[in-house]
Amino acid sequence: MPSPTTAEIEQAIRSTIPLAGTFPWDIREAHSGTATLTAHFGPEHIRAGGTVSGPMLFTLADTAMYVAVLATLGLSLLAVTSDTTIHFLRRLPPGDAIATAAVLRRGRHLLVSTVNIARAEDGETIAHAIGTYAI
Repeated sequence: MPSPTTAEIEQAIRSTIPLAGTFPWDIREAHSGTATLTAHFGPEHIRAGGTVSGPMLFTLADTAMYVAVLATLGLSLLAVTSDTTIHFLRRLPPGDAIATAAVLRRGRHLLVSTVNIARAEDGETIAHAIGTYAI
């Protein structure tokens, strides 16, 4: 079975997760085991102190890992997040972020993935997460 295209993955996510339609992300690339997304954070995503809110960064991390999962498994929309740990390392002012996800291990029932979120302008790491998906 051929791997789904980035357009097929993005359409599947946006059509089955209502919030995904309002979240400002695009898939740059997705291959079996990896995914790279861009997110565009504006004033509506900012918390007190002028930084992108943690829930927005968590959503980006989970979305990037989910894209890597779908690129690995195909459009099996029944893969669900069972655990995620995120470390916020630096603040992100309004602007673009790049999330790079990779599948670390695919087992029979679980898939483990990691993601690095960086500022688009200079590549500085903003957050790092690891997640487990039940398949």
